Amino acid sequence: MVIRDGLRFPGDVEIQKIAIFSANGRGVEITDMVAEIQIFEDMFAPCITGTLAITDSIDLVNKFPFVGEEKVLIQIKTPSFPDKTETKIDQQFFIYKMSNRKVLGDRQIFYMLHFCSFELLADANIKLSRSFDGKISDVAKKIVKDEILKTDLNFLVDETKNSVKYVSNYWSPYKNINYLVERAQNKDGAPNYVFFENRRGLNFLSLSSIFSAKTKESFTYDSFQRDITPTGSIQNPELLFARFLDYTIETGFDYIQRINSGMFGSKMIAHDILTKKYSTQNFSMFQLFNEETHLNKYPVSSTDVIARNNANIYNYPKYMNNVNGFGDDGAQNWLQRRTSLMAQTNAYRMTAEILGRTDITVGIVVDITIYKSASVNKSDDNDAMKDTMFSGRYLVSAVNHRITREKHEIHMECLKDSLIVNPATGAK
Repeated sequence: MVIRDGLRFPGDVEIQKIAIFSANGRGVEITDMVAEIQIFEDMFAPCITGTLAITDSIDLVNKFPFVGEEKVLIQIKTPSFPDKTETKIDQQFFIYKMSNRKVLGDRQIFYMLHFCSFELLADANIKLSRSFDGKISDVAKKIVKDEILKTDLNFLVDETKNSVKYVSNYWSPYKNINYLVERAQNKDGAPNYVFFENRRGLNFLSLSSIFSAKTKESFTYDSFQRDITPTGSIQNPELLFARFLDYTIETGFDYIQRINSGMFGSKMIAHDILTKKYSTQNFSMFQLFNEETHLNKYPVSSTDVIARNNANIYNYPKYMNNVNGFGDDGAQNWLQRRTSLMAQTNAYRMTAEILGRTDITVGIVVDITIYKSASVNKSDDNDAMKDTMFSGRYLVSAVNHRITREKHEIHMECLKDSLIVNPATGAK
């Protein structure tokens, strides 16, 4: 990260333009009327949403007028950051709702405008009654980019190894995508795909590929103070940007939930209604852990954990040759492993508040260092003071940008599926 001149203080923000356009093309800039902007990104939601808090003293609602067919252009960046797509917010959204209208005075009205990506608007209006077949990643491209949504956003896709053939029974495009996400397997056979939007565009990616990406940023929570010089203290923006203002560990561990979610293991009973035969298969998260891609080196539990496969039993039919040329495409090929992998991803959940910066988006990997809440000795080095249970590489799974004219703050959710120490011995 390069800090250049122009940044007054960490958390400084430059609201370049906020403009609303009606369906007939009429536009008006409302930058000075916006009291607060919130932009929400979530890896487990298909699109970006947000709100604008408006203080209106010119009766814009009637003059414009607002009828639920408007677009909003939002251009925001962190001063001194490079003027690139990945380091700024520059996108148009659809305004789908007005709420919380209140009279503040004789000539002043407050209200909230809710916006979302245009793809969600298209999804709400399209219901598909047709068949799809082929490699799952190709079907996803067909729905999102080529034939149905025809999005202008970038669409990143991890190639899948498996194929599918099915009929969409008046499903929306995103319901079809969710159907594909559940069944998609990457080249290594890992069924841990997710579909989401971030500021890079739309993404149909396996968590394995996201986990293997380079660490985007490093964050620390400690008692950092300003740099001290002979003439007084100075602020170091680069160091302040890399620190948590506050954090909460929402989930440290939940053994019962891990059992019930199928994270540790499960048993599947698959029956073939044509041959009237059934088969059983057991799954354990430890079977393939060392062959899979994870954020950190060790699993969240030791192999001695009390967990029986019979704690979770699935009953599913087989679909052998139900579709010519596709063999057995039943849930026994993906359900148990996907359930475990997704539960592992949510094994540790942290929410943190950081100084705002417009290059942070969901789907990136960050390194988080937290220090122990305990007394230390002079001889202790940084590694000895580190909280090894909660430090490590995390996935940024949700982001809330909260922006006012004065400052920019980010509340983000981070997940990790593994530990930097062996849970059985505590050794790295």
